[in-house]
Amino acid sequence: MSKYKIQLKIIMLFTVAIFSTFVGDLLHSFFGDWWCDGSGEPIFVKETKSTFEHYEYLGCRYINEGHISQWHWGYRHWLYFIMCITLFVIQVVDIINTKK
Repeated sequence: MSKYKIQLKIIMLFTVAIFSTFVGDLLHSFFGDWWCDGSGEPIFVKETKSTFEHYEYLGCRYINEGHISQWHWGYRHWLYFIMCITLFVIQVVDIINTKK
């Protein structure tokens, strides 16, 4: 395969990857994403049985830390993400193999 065909394939691969990032932003209901109002203000909690102190949140604890209002990915969104990464890796391996 010529050098220019490989370069064109790489350009097309990244172009498709870039445009596929817009799909998730446009189809939240399809992917099962949900809107979160955030974790809220932290509440100080003092542990009596240990020497450390920590904060708890009354709102969303999806990632077990405080966060602002945001979309949380649904199961189908994670599958879409894994599929895109897998296809990207396969194409990169294919480009490397055709170069040999």
